[in-house]
Amino acid sequence: MKNNFCRFLRRFFVPPDLQVPPLPPSEEDEVAEMVTGWHPFDGPLEEIPIGRKGMIKVYGDPSVTYSKKGVARVSKEFARRLHTVPAELLPGYHRRIYMHRLCSPYFREALRRARMVAPSYEFKKIGCFNPRHMRHDKRRPLSDHTWAVAFDINAAANRAFYRKEKDPLPFEKGWESFSDLPEAVVKVFEELGFQWGGRWGAKAGFCDPMHFSLRT
Repeated sequence: MKNNFCRFLRRFFVPPDLQVPPLPPSEEDEVAEMVTGWHPFDGPLEEIPIGRKGMIKVYGDPSVTYSKKGVARVSKEFARRLHTVPAELLPGYHRRIYMHRLCSPYFREALRRARMVAPSYEFKKIGCFNPRHMRHDKRRPLSDHTWAVAFDINAAANRAFYRKEKDPLPFEKGWESFSDLPEAVVKVFEELGFQWGGRWGAKAGFCDPMHFSLRT
């Protein structure tokens, strides 16, 4: 009886243990976890191609020929390696894209992750297959767009330029005047094996923030 009376008194005079719930993760914490905590992506490639020889070995030789007007064309054999991905399979995008079959799973996964880490970013226009030389100059090698493994995202807001030494590096103060791509979007593409043109010309030289290519 005495023990019951003591327990009754403690309910009123002895404060209970304070259990402070943990603070919910901030938006920055959630994004950081999503960017760096992905499970390894099991794509069809044993490894991402290295250089031009690696691209030909993995993706095939486009065997480019030219029309009388100088328009570049890939061979029919190589064209069989490409296919059209409908818009409903491209998260956050509203148009179909013609791309290499081996590249397709990586690009679709990149868009899926991009929608998770940057849901407010709008993919307005994405260019891919375009048989041509780099920078439209026949003196240069063929562009990765010829293989349909390169993507130009929102070109109007991420135009190529020649970086000067005083220009900011990606995501430094002032970079937003050169590109509207969120850093989280760039990171998910890079983690899946895409090379980003925004890192070209690190000190001074050609920089292409719109460009992503599945190669190293």
